[in-house]
Amino acid sequence: MKRAFTLIELLVVIAIIGMLIALLLPAVQAARESARRAQCSVKLMQLAIAAKNHEQNLGVLPSGTVNDSGPIRNVPVGNHMGWIPRLLPFIEQTNLYNKIDFDKGVYDPENRDAWLTRPPELFRCPSDGGWGWGWSGTPDVVKFPLSVNYMACHNSTETPIDADNDGVFFLNSMLRSRDISDGASNTLFFGEANIVADTIRPTDPHRDYYSRKFILPEDAEGTFVSGSLGWMSGTPGTLRNTGNPPNVYVGPFSNWAMPKEVLEELRLEELRRAEVIDAEDSELTPVTKLALPAETWAEELPGQFIVGGFGSSHPIVTNFAFGDGSVKGLNNRIDLEVYKRLGGRGSSE
Repeated sequence: MKRAFTLIELLVVIAIIGMLIALLLPAVQAARESARRAQCSVKLMQLAIAAKNHEQNLGVLPSGTVNDSGPIRNVPVGNHMGWIPRLLPFIEQTNLYNKIDFDKGVYDPENRDAWLTRPPELFRCPSDGGWGWGWSGTPDVVKFPLSVNYMACHNSTETPIDADNDGVFFLNSMLRSRDISDGASNTLFFGEANIVADTIRPTDPHRDYYSRKFILPEDAEGTFVSGSLGWMSGTPGTLRNTGNPPNVYVGPFSNWAMPKEVLEELRLEELRRAEVIDAEDSELTPVTKLALPAETWAEELPGQFIVGGFGSSHPIVTNFAFGDGSVKGLNNRIDLEVYKRLGGRGSSE
């Protein structure tokens, strides 16, 4: 007579298998995150090498941003041609580079197609969830230029982007490696930054989600706009500072830098595309143009000058590329004074 499993024995076997799977999953997830972090490090190293190749070919490191005057406001008014477009030939993106007219500003109609083009995959950290909310898959429905995960360091403290910043990439900068008195190996060139939601509310329960702490301006009321103006713009969308520890965000936010009526129109457009509301019953105009009149942003508001810092989706650490091409993961609880000195090029310490 053959002896079969009893129900109790079967349940015990299933429970043991379940426990083994539960023990295995964290290890698998950790291995995957380790691979993503390594891939992120390689991308940052490529950016550092591209910056050095730019210097070898043109004599200087790329400017953090270009404009007639400063400080830089986080609104689409001005030249604002950033460092990323200037690195494109050195990361095998010549076709995209050739679409850009460097004699005109980022927001000029001549550069619109390039500005709204999806940036190279090199600028996306694999541990982050996406490119931002402005891209929906086809060029005709792009509403905002996409954000990127990798930023250049413009200053050691939280201060507006200007010509007197002490980082390596700032307003109209034309530095060479020998101008970095601290030594390139001791100075941050590039670092990570999370792509956050398009709007942040002071009462939002998810402000500390994933250990990302958002510090809003003291006069925060209603909705604040995440101020990224995209991958081409030399604004907080591609420049950050070491004024606050990693993953502590004080920006980029703006007091309605993007006008409220434009945001409301964008949300209606999203509802229409999702077929939540009837397009015929709603007075909508296609949102495919971003070159709005400069008068829209004529008023200077304090939030428009906030830049913000670095941060990542990696546990505990944020990756940074130094001027010698090395990439290091800095603990998010790094001593703030040490962190600030790494962000400046001439502290002599």
